[in-house]
Amino acid sequence: MKTIKRAQLKQFDILFWQASFKQAKLGWLIRTITGDVVNHVGWYVGTKIGFHLSYESTGGGPSVNEFSKTYPPKYVGRFKIPFNYHEKIQLIIQFHKLDPRKYDWAHLLGYFIGLDSVKRIMCPELINEPLKGIGRDLRRNNEKPSGIFYSPDLEIFELVT
Repeated sequence: MKTIKRAQLKQFDILFWQASFKQAKLGWLIRTITGDVVNHVGWYVGTKIGFHLSYESTGGGPSVNEFSKTYPPKYVGRFKIPFNYHEKIQLIIQFHKLDPRKYDWAHLLGYFIGLDSVKRIMCPELINEPLKGIGRDLRRNNEKPSGIFYSPDLEIFELVT
């Protein structure tokens, strides 16, 4: 797998987290139970005053967050067909449509029995919904972060410091 440095990240790259037990116990448990490589996904939105920022779904809803020093993203997905300027503007508009939605913990914990709420969001939806809104739906084999990770529309890199 190719590597990419933080300084090489581009706005609208897709970030993937791979939790260890020490970093995020719930994320690690999800990965362990599902056998997935990754457990969380978000957008890279750029830097501000030297801090790398991601747009991801959290307990309080979609938000922009600084990379955690103890639980940084592990992989980067870059679109094989880059976004044009108009698509980037439209993505930002689509992001704002998701703002009031909190994280769907019921769906996360009841994934296999279909518990969910359309009024809430999971991290893969934060990727999929804006893309659908601009007509760039990702090909994937499931709705989990791993489905996005293995999409043939992305080139995956390991993120190194």
